[in-house]
Amino acid sequence: MDEERDAFDLCSSATMFRSMNPENLLKVVHQMEAVTVPHGEVVLRQGEPTKRCFVLSKGECQRTRVQSDGQTHIIEETGRMVFASLHLINEDPSFSTVTCKSETCHFYSLTSNKFNDVLQEHPDVAKEVIVSLSREVRRGITINRTPLLEQHPKRLKLPFLVYSVAAGIESFYRSALNTTLNLHLAGQKPTSILQLFPNMKQQIPIRIMYINGFKGLRGYLDAHVDPDYYEYPDLTRIAMAIFPGMCMTPVSSLLEAANVTQNPEPLYRRWTRGLPPRGLREVIFGIGLNQLSDYFEERYPFIENLKLRNMAGSLTAGVCSGYLTHLVHNLCTLKLMYPQQTYGEHFRTLTQKWHPALQSNGVPAEWVGPMSQILAFVAPRGLIIRTSQIVGSFIILNGIIAALSRNQ
Repeated sequence: MDEERDAFDLCSSATMFRSMNPENLLKVVHQMEAVTVPHGEVVLRQGEPTKRCFVLSKGECQRTRVQSDGQTHIIEETGRMVFASLHLINEDPSFSTVTCKSETCHFYSLTSNKFNDVLQEHPDVAKEVIVSLSREVRRGITINRTPLLEQHPKRLKLPFLVYSVAAGIESFYRSALNTTLNLHLAGQKPTSILQLFPNMKQQIPIRIMYINGFKGLRGYLDAHVDPDYYEYPDLTRIAMAIFPGMCMTPVSSLLEAANVTQNPEPLYRRWTRGLPPRGLREVIFGIGLNQLSDYFEERYPFIENLKLRNMAGSLTAGVCSGYLTHLVHNLCTLKLMYPQQTYGEHFRTLTQKWHPALQSNGVPAEWVGPMSQILAFVAPRGLIIRTSQIVGSFIILNGIIAALSRNQ
């Protein structure tokens, strides 16, 4: 009787049975049985016939769904945990995979055969279930809401080829905007279009290596490291997110050195300039390109067109990543162009750019210094150029990768 009362209480607030009166709900509950599964066991598997639905009593489960582009999403649940109710009557393929994430999970299970028997014997029950399911469909309870840093990469048959094509195309956009920003920081203007594409014979292969490194390392870690097996899974996810950026910092340094023409040092020495702030920049860039783009893409469910949704996610992630990396990018670029100066001197250069504007607006002399330092953080030099470069790069890279992944 205790189990029956527990099942009744759970089902009464579950979406599928919410519109049923108590007498009819008991008819359904009488056909349920208690089921206990251990940690890691798959209760339902995406694509397989749905022969049972499950009502979670105790424990924690995770629902994941692999989309058509091969990317795995975690599905957010609202209300009581009821799995497979929409697919039970006709034993349709399961919408998602349900896995027990706690030590054990306790369910009340209802088979398709028993449920259909109840519906056939009691038409009033069928009507109330139809009303409940209609409301469930309208509310759209299966919205992707994967937590940040838990995103999974898209599955590709030829990942190196896809990443290389995307990086090769994007390298020209990146070079043009990056050179424009470098000239802006140096107080110069481009004298010709060709000046925006220096050393492209070096930049293109390095950029291809760079993007393959970010995407490839992410894919490798996702396939071989399960954060839930470690004592601190969240710290593991953070480490997995920052690792590609740390590894790609030397490659990024070579790319920046090939892009900068103000420093006459040979390439083998020039690439070492500005490494510490560049490392931080690459970590933020990597998280933005990989996890943050997918995170924001999921947050635009109202955009039905997949290409536009991908673009919106990349744009939002690009704005965030570009803004957060502005100051460190300026510092490492200035160090690369003028290695004889210290980071402190470069930062003072950035702050002094604000002195004339503050003085002309009547700011007291004692406030000019502190306010210019704040503005160097809040509104760094080249803000629009840098943001445009990151946004464009994210849209081009993620857009091409998504398009090619759907065509495979």
